[in-house]
Amino acid sequence: AMFRDGRPCQQQYNRCKALHREGIPSQLVKSNPLDDADVRALLAENMGWQDQSGMPPSRSRLLCPLETDPWRAPVVENVRVPISSLSTCWWDIVYDAEVTHSGGWLRFVAKELFTGWT
Repeated sequence: AMFRDGRPCQQQYNRCKALHREGIPSQLVKSNPLDDADVRALLAENMGWQDQSGMPPSRSRLLCPLETDPWRAPVVENVRVPISSLSTCWWDIVYDAEVTHSGGWLRFVAKELFTGWT
């Protein structure tokens, strides 16, 4: 997507959909992708962030850039979108893959604990 002046536009939603479960209607999960350092690093790289330390900008720096930063403060819009167009919550995906299909929480925790011991 592009802004009217030709700059690239990146949309971030503060909600994602929960993984589908039998007999339960579609649900929303509150999430803030800017809390994840990898997401901030990718956004900053796409916006021209040049930092010698290699650290991504903080959430507050992304939302309130300095005059020397190559990006502008974001525009916040309240929009309504269909649940089907939202991404699936990563926590639900990890839980489903590591716990539901791998024998439950106890097995998952034991695997994680003993992985570091070998």
